[in-house]
Amino acid sequence: MSAKDAAGCFDAVLKQAPEDRRESAILNILDAAIYAGNLPLVRAAIEAGALTIDHTGVGLSPPLFEAIRWGQPETVDLLLEAGADPDLSVGDEQSAQQPLLLAALGGEDRIMRSLLDAGADPTGTMIVSPLVIAARDGQAGMVNMLVEAGGIARFHPEAPEGMTLIEMGIYGRGDRGPVISALIAGGEDPAQPMSRGELPLFTAAVLGQGGVVRTIVDDGVPVDMIDQRGFTALVAAAEAGSLAGLSVLLELGADPDFDDGAAARQAELNGEDLILEYLRAVGDSAAQQQILNNALEIEVLSLFAGEAEALMQEGADPNAWVGKDHLLNRIECSPRIGTILLDGGADPDLMLVESGWMPWVMSCGETAHDGAEYLNRLGWAK
Repeated sequence: MSAKDAAGCFDAVLKQAPEDRRESAILNILDAAIYAGNLPLVRAAIEAGALTIDHTGVGLSPPLFEAIRWGQPETVDLLLEAGADPDLSVGDEQSAQQPLLLAALGGEDRIMRSLLDAGADPTGTMIVSPLVIAARDGQAGMVNMLVEAGGIARFHPEAPEGMTLIEMGIYGRGDRGPVISALIAGGEDPAQPMSRGELPLFTAAVLGQGGVVRTIVDDGVPVDMIDQRGFTALVAAAEAGSLAGLSVLLELGADPDFDDGAAARQAELNGEDLILEYLRAVGDSAAQQQILNNALEIEVLSLFAGEAEALMQEGADPNAWVGKDHLLNRIECSPRIGTILLDGGADPDLMLVESGWMPWVMSCGETAHDGAEYLNRLGWAK
């Protein structure tokens, strides 16, 4: 739509709509324009002169809120240039929404940058601060922006006492390593105990978060620091059966002989045979690789995607098997875990058998949710 056509559209609204319904009509057209990213129509709505840019009437969100919700950064820029308030708050104290919060919830880095450049208060006035949302949702770019702008941690009143941003990041979503790195760069202490008294290094190791473990140790936290139980993170990982955590700690120099082999004792006590084997194979990289691969096989065939992903990040090889024995064939039509394998480096060419594709491939597109998309990732075509 040209700017001329857009202006004509709003001229017609201004002439034909009853006066008491004029703003509502313009806002409804504007909502549709924002959804479609139609900048000429948005500009014409603003220039029509009958629009309150920060309208908060019943049943209609402010245009800026709608542009953020629909992920339209250019429209956000246009509305801010037209005078939209980057700190506009809508709702009561318990449910108030503000532009920065909406950008954080939507993962919109570009929009958050525009709001901050327009003067948005990085601390916000909502019940939970944007920085907490960004840390929770694994948005490292946003965390960096908010920290640099002076963002603060304001947790929900019902959050556990002593909650930290690093704790929020560790238990959050997405790629946690870059988030923890951004928080540490912003002044968060990676050695500070979390809300239940546990140490970040220990929790990250138990959860198999190799990237977080590396970030914390690289910042200077001793790999063999001792917690309130007298354990090291290696002992805690062995106790929990976290082979991914154990592997990265050993790579970073953790002492397997701490307290006369406490890690091995905990593994044996809890029946963690693969952990025990891995500790006994310290110094034998080939044996340790085989154990990682065996663990990957177990997790994949159990359809435990998170554990499989963590093991591949620490070196488990999804291509240790070929043909009909390849993990991609053995899970058959399981797009979720299959996608994790592909992201971890599994090679679809290695799953081919002498006759080509295994029979399960032929019906996967019809029998599984996301099956067709998964087959595209595999490279199969009818």
